[in-house]
Amino acid sequence: MFAGKLLSEDARTAVLLVYLRDYTGDLLPEPIDDEIVRIANEERGAGEVWITGQLHVKVAQSRTQTGELARNIPLIFLTFAIVLGVSFRNVRGVVLPLLSVLVSLVWTMGVAAWIGRPLNLVTLMAPAVLMILGLSYAVHVISEYYDQFRQEPDRSGAELVQAGLDRVRFPVFLTGFTTGVGFLAMIPHPLGAISEVGQLLVIGIGFAVLVSLVVLPALLAVLPKPRARTSTPEAGTADLFDRFAERLGALILAHTRAVFVGALAAFALFAFGATRLQATSDSIRSFAANASVRVDFEKINESLNGANTFSVVVEASQRDAFLEPENLRVLQDLQNWLDAQPEIGGTTSVVDYISIMNRAFNAGDPAFEVVPDSRSLVAQLLFFGANDELDRFLDRSKQLANVVLRTTLQRSSDIQALEARIEERLAQLPRRLQGTVTGNSIVVQGMIDEIIWGQVQSVLIALVVIYLVLWALFPDWRTGFRALLPNIMPLTAFYGGMGLFGIPLSTTTSLIAPMALGIAIDDTLHYFIRFQSDAKTLLDERVATVRALRSVGRPMTYTTVSLCLGFLVLAFSNLANQTQFGVMATFTLAFAWVVDFTLTPALCVRFRIVTLWDTLTMDLGRAPEESIPLFQGLTGRQCRIVAQMATIRSFPAGERVFRRGDEGSEMYIVIDGKLRVYLDTDSGHRELTTQSRGDPTGLVGFFGRPITANIDAVDDSRLLRLTPRNMAELARRKPAIAAVLFRNLGEKLAELVGDITVRERDLVEQVAARKP
Repeated sequence: MFAGKLLSEDARTAVLLVYLRDYTGDLLPEPIDDEIVRIANEERGAGEVWITGQLHVKVAQSRTQTGELARNIPLIFLTFAIVLGVSFRNVRGVVLPLLSVLVSLVWTMGVAAWIGRPLNLVTLMAPAVLMILGLSYAVHVISEYYDQFRQEPDRSGAELVQAGLDRVRFPVFLTGFTTGVGFLAMIPHPLGAISEVGQLLVIGIGFAVLVSLVVLPALLAVLPKPRARTSTPEAGTADLFDRFAERLGALILAHTRAVFVGALAAFALFAFGATRLQATSDSIRSFAANASVRVDFEKINESLNGANTFSVVVEASQRDAFLEPENLRVLQDLQNWLDAQPEIGGTTSVVDYISIMNRAFNAGDPAFEVVPDSRSLVAQLLFFGANDELDRFLDRSKQLANVVLRTTLQRSSDIQALEARIEERLAQLPRRLQGTVTGNSIVVQGMIDEIIWGQVQSVLIALVVIYLVLWALFPDWRTGFRALLPNIMPLTAFYGGMGLFGIPLSTTTSLIAPMALGIAIDDTLHYFIRFQSDAKTLLDERVATVRALRSVGRPMTYTTVSLCLGFLVLAFSNLANQTQFGVMATFTLAFAWVVDFTLTPALCVRFRIVTLWDTLTMDLGRAPEESIPLFQGLTGRQCRIVAQMATIRSFPAGERVFRRGDEGSEMYIVIDGKLRVYLDTDSGHRELTTQSRGDPTGLVGFFGRPITANIDAVDDSRLLRLTPRNMAELARRKPAIAAVLFRNLGEKLAELVGDITVRERDLVEQVAARKP
């Protein structure tokens, strides 16, 4: 009965099964595990002792992770300090971001203890993830503070902080919200550990945003200003990055189509890789080959021809069914088929007990080691052989029979294939019998399926919510989708990279997807919002591209380098799943940086990005749909959309708007102020007309004709600038609005042509009247 099970075939290895009384926990307390190991080693004599089991392996994992966490946190802080020191070149730029990260981390872990969220094998990853994510928000705030100082060094510290916050408050809050959504989507996950880590990370992200937007600015405001420009990043470093941003911006602008083609090719490659992705929870292979816990497991696996066990439970349709020899022989045929499978090292069932007892009652004759033909004899044998061990294989009602299997398989995919083959065999049982595959290995395999489905569900929820946020931010579903593209690419790279590199999806690596989504949306939104602002200020999208890359690209690069180096610290773990987490997180974030420096600028240049905030806060004066003829027939919101897709320029009194003879490429609509239209003649200025709110100016220039008169600002004026490109983009994205504008523009042209005709007729009549 026990040969090959509790005793190896060569009788050199014996097994002791340790059962814990009244233990219902998930993670075995270390003192109990240590005591079992101590007793086993003291009593082993001259032999060897190998110890394994799910709880023992979990203790080893927990001990390794806890030790590495104590080592990694200081190393990550040191890595951050080095990168920040090289980036900002001053103590403030190093200490304040690290202090922000530390404060948010302490708050989060304090709340975790308060609400009773213990650390487990998955939540042990939360501190490192929070440190790495929290740094990005702090660096954006610090970088913007120094950017403001470089531009206006004479302003007070409080003014610099306020100006910096005005630029980063909205994108930091929004990216914190979207990152939180990514982790919030993990809370409904069917696996409790992943749900708990999702809760911790949501809390941590909230604290990180709060510290970055409240605590960090307060510290910057009370500290003295940097004493000189040398307190900011050195000129040489800044110039180097500026040159890089300039050349990259020029390259992207010159090869926008190539960028889109390259992004599509990368997406196709990683989408193919994602089809090769597998999931696993093979905890034993996470340990190094020479780790004692793995060595012990493999020794037992080899000696007993399988250390993994699971069961095939066969249920009959009525009580006492397994007293019937016919049903027992069906069970025996199933057991023989299972024994014939190469992956199965051995099986045990009630048939073995009955056969051996039958032989024993027949003087040990091997010919009687079979199932008896009589129901009553089967019942008698079970009565005489009744014991606690037999209860594992047959229930008291004789309706459930259990076949215990041993296998050497360890990989989840291999166990899944074997399970599928057994299920096919169970389908061939008589209708009165139903078979089910179960046991720890099968439950673990079910957990793998839950990991995959839970990951898909979490990512889809996060993407849907983020898209809805982007749709609300950019009041156009197509623009919202385009804004989502740079955030989908890193996710595709993560799943595709794991498939191409042969790295399985596990409870640990599944944390990378929502984290990468949060980092990607952070950088993308910062770039979109800065580009929009610069494009309106500079009136040149090409210059705005370079400007945005230089300003937002710097903190994006600092944080990406810091995060990648921080994750590489995890790559030197003694656990394979931790190493895989560090490597894939580094790869994914580096790819996200490439996307934000190539695809994101290309999208901004190709498709004008307009935010809802800009639309709502655009000042076009009172009732523009009524007071500006070009906007008649539009709503107030539609007027602001037009203005956002165009640009608004301010002209102080006395400044020239157009010079006669200028090559035309644009027109203006007066929003506020007053313009004077005149000609320079030999006798002086000849005033033609004045223009005020709602009047178009430079209309012929819009159609590519030279300007026919000088136009100056009489008062401080704000003008809406429209170009053929603006109108073409508007016609493509908002055809209904464009149709109204073109109609109004046509009516204005007809009115001007009519005025010119009347003037020419009056002039002809005046000339004719003066003739003799």
